[in-house]
Amino acid sequence: MDNIDLGGEDGEPRNSALNIELLMPYFDSADASMYELRVGQLMRFLLRNFTKKAKDQKEATL
Repeated sequence: MDNIDLGGEDGEPRNSALNIELLMPYFDSADASMYELRVGQLMRFLLRNFTKKAKDQKEATL
């Protein structure tokens, strides 16, 4: 992934959208999509205890 500008490496947020199509071809040793694995992990983290969150927190998450 050396040729993909992931941004944020200097501690600053990205100022342009990440082209996720460039990430789609990468697979791990078990032939699983690295993009799908990471998105799944992120979704699980963001939705943890979702039903217990206040309405404004739910809206911010979604």
